Amino acid sequence: MPSLDLFLRHNPVLIWLERRGWYSGNTFPGAPLAIQRIQEKEHQKLSGDNGDGRVDILDEVRRAKLERPEHMTDKEVFGLTLSTTFAGAETTAISLTAIFYYVLRTPGCYSRLLEELDTHLRPVSSDTNSTYFQTPFSRARELPYLHACIQEAFRMHTAIGMLIERVVPPSGATICGNFIPGGTIVGCNAWAVQRDRNTFGEDCDNYRPERWLADAGSTHRMERAMLQFGAGTHLCLGQNIALMEIYKLVPSLIMTYEISFVDPEKGWTIINGQNVRVTDFDISLKRRSDL
Repeated sequence: MPSLDLFLRHNPVLIWLERRGWYSGNTFPGAPLAIQRIQEKEHQKLSGDNGDGRVDILDEVRRAKLERPEHMTDKEVFGLTLSTTFAGAETTAISLTAIFYYVLRTPGCYSRLLEELDTHLRPVSSDTNSTYFQTPFSRARELPYLHACIQEAFRMHTAIGMLIERVVPPSGATICGNFIPGGTIVGCNAWAVQRDRNTFGEDCDNYRPERWLADAGSTHRMERAMLQFGAGTHLCLGQNIALMEIYKLVPSLIMTYEISFVDPEKGWTIINGQNVRVTDFDISLKRRSDL
């Protein structure tokens, strides 16, 4: 209910107190850290401490506030600091969790992926002093089964649970044979689109990476229906960073550790919301004995 939301979560008095560190509410957990970073910059300015001398994004935002205060207010500084620090952090974490969950849960998937990684990414001689295998992004992107596992996890568990909305232009539009008047907000949900049987097959409710190893025509058709990063002019700006993190981290962990469920009989719990979080997913990491 909007009235309760205004009182409980977006109460202006509580928000004002929280920004000054006098109250810890249930707002987005990244907000206190963003406030802390802004306060640290203010303290450095007052004390004359330039740190290591490097200029970061927050420095540029604060400079813009000084030069153009009519456009860059404290609200904009806070918003940009928050989005720069946390945009994509939780969604990327959710996607990584989904990848490992389905790879471990699906019979034969983990062993096949490990074989591909060991064959194509394992260095000629292992550095015994290295903590983990470092994975070049360019090489990881070339591995077909790794790509298939990641794509299938994106399809099965898209991190965003809300509708991807668009506004119909003033002239209206015909969508799926129905005329929609201009100004109407329309949208689709990735969880529904990415389980369309006509596109992904009758087994679309099952995690099966092999579907992405089919002929180029069917793969292209499936890729066009994927909405994990949105679509069109509002495509996620951070998708390349997220993909780089995923394609580097997944092989590095699998090649470094033996990964298994703590309790193979226990499934995870999905918490629906703007971001589709998961809990009750516990794994065991053991340094591989053959390294």
